[in-house]
Amino acid sequence: SGTTAFRDGRFADAIRDLEQARDRLRSLSKSAPGDARLRSRLGMAHGFLGSARRDAGRPAEALDAFRESRAVLEGMTAPAPVDWY
Repeated sequence: SGTTAFRDGRFADAIRDLEQARDRLRSLSKSAPGDARLRSRLGMAHGFLGSARRDAGRPAEALDAFRESRAVLEGMTAPAPVDWY
């Protein structure tokens, strides 16, 4: 998975996997906009993607992902404690 690759320092693999996860979660979230768990996971996927891009030396792309994560998480009407990391 993308998070495992990130933790193992395999940033190219992490970025690829996290981008795929983000795309799937974005699509699912659009289909079920009231599903807070999907929104939470989408926000986390953006956050991990930002971290992987940052550690891979891609700071501008990392910042974009972090901004997306923030937008998703701030847009939640009833975030869980895990969403406020």
